[in-house]
Amino acid sequence: YEETSFSYPDTHGLLEQLVMDKERNNLIYQFLSAEVANDHYCILLSDRRKFCHNWQRWLSRKGIESGLLVGGVEHKEEGDESIRRIVDNGDLHVVIGTTVADEGLDIKRLDRGFSATPTATNERRIVQQAGRIKRKCEGKKDAIWYYFLDHKVKGFDKHLKLLKKYFKTVEVLEDKYDIEEYLYHLKGNL
Repeated sequence: YEETSFSYPDTHGLLEQLVMDKERNNLIYQFLSAEVANDHYCILLSDRRKFCHNWQRWLSRKGIESGLLVGGVEHKEEGDESIRRIVDNGDLHVVIGTTVADEGLDIKRLDRGFSATPTATNERRIVQQAGRIKRKCEGKKDAIWYYFLDHKVKGFDKHLKLLKKYFKTVEVLEDKYDIEEYLYHLKGNL
């Protein structure tokens, strides 16, 4: 994603701008909705609870039901129900979570992951996040983790280098044409 440049005084300011950027969120939505349409089970992770709640409302308006795993006592039942619906009958295809879903979440059916906020500089965390979709499960053919990294954000090269260190295969979509071609092929599986 390279259409928007971000000016930010600190990491908190950067994250706020990233999670509220409409074009960026639309890009994430295009990938997520294509994977849901291809009958995949997705987890979308962000560092911001507000982002998670906004995404749940937005997906609902688009006809995609999702569950929340955002932590806190007030959301425990909702999180437990989301997990049950994916594990038991597979009628829920999207879980949206904060750091509470980074570790210890064991939903074998998950096969697509989406990092909406940058985490590659924290090796333990990015490996834990990707681990949410790597568990073996009957019927699972592969697992893909989408990491949305913005060219114009300071540290892009460092993030990319670290991602290549952590994972066997890293495919970089450099511009809008690469993205359009990837989405075209992804949607061609429908």
